[in-house]
Amino acid sequence: YFRAFNGDFTGQWAFASSSYSESLVKESVEIACDLASITKKVDVDDGVYDVVLSPLVFGNLMNNLAQMSSGLSIMMGESIFSKFKPGDKIASEKFTFSDTPREDRPNSIDFDMEATFTRNKKIINHGVFETPLLNNEIAEIMGTQSTGNAGWISPTPWTLEVDGGEISKDSLLSGNVIFFNNNWYTRFQNYVEGNFSTVGRDAVVVYKNGNVEGVAGRLRIADSLLNVIKNIEELSKERYLVKWWDSPIPVLSPYV
Repeated sequence: YFRAFNGDFTGQWAFASSSYSESLVKESVEIACDLASITKKVDVDDGVYDVVLSPLVFGNLMNNLAQMSSGLSIMMGESIFSKFKPGDKIASEKFTFSDTPREDRPNSIDFDMEATFTRNKKIINHGVFETPLLNNEIAEIMGTQSTGNAGWISPTPWTLEVDGGEISKDSLLSGNVIFFNNNWYTRFQNYVEGNFSTVGRDAVVVYKNGNVEGVAGRLRIADSLLNVIKNIEELSKERYLVKWWDSPIPVLSPYV
């Protein structure tokens, strides 16, 4: 990951890959520098807004959602999935979220810590909760089979993917939106409801009629993970495989 500094203004981008790519390095540096080049400050009042989340921000939230999909988190009541069962519709039909250990990506793995073969599986499929992540013991308690996600102690996600949409990133930014490029300090107040807050950083850009108005100060998103995935209106065709310290599990994600 690369963070660019321009006086008081910053930009950041990150990528993950199973092989070295000079073009990905160059692209990441350019994106970080482009965001740091926006130096006009604008004020934003408290309220409800349409937002666009970059793959860095959505990747961070998907790391949390993936951990909540672990069978142990569900059993311990530390998960939004504790209120649901497979087959329940819990998100926008445009949202499909998968654990994909069989793709050629960082964290890909052929078998889990219990020597069960891994497989790609959809955790949420077009808004419908399809499967939690399971090891043998928790699968037996739940009356089903392991999904090949055994970690040292609890079921764990390997590498994650969010299906893309049908429109461009530029189309997502063509209206009146606040664009969050990066975030940190994601903290949950209630795991079952998914209530959280997170702080934007490295360019929170305000768009009006598709034009850049400037960057806002330190803005905080306060919402629930359930609201976020229920209220998805569009996802971009472009997807980026990202990983950094606030998103330790690689996520192939669109702009959302």
